[in-house]
Amino acid sequence: MGQTAISEAIFSALVAQLPHKGWGYIGWADHYYLMDNSPKDYARAEAILRQALAQPDLEDREYVLERLQKVYEGVV
Repeated sequence: MGQTAISEAIFSALVAQLPHKGWGYIGWADHYYLMDNSPKDYARAEAILRQALAQPDLEDREYVLERLQKVYEGVV
């Protein structure tokens, strides 16, 4: 809804504070491909989810992987 810079700052701060929490990354990525009122940027969503997967102690890894699969399905 035209607030990309603000949401980027908020989610970036969230995952910086809680890098092991998968749902922070999921919420962030969802804004780039899942929300009806947002422009689709599958590459950005993929990059965010891959950033999550790079965390060795990531919680809810399976849900991050599910979201990444959904991103790939949307691109096809």
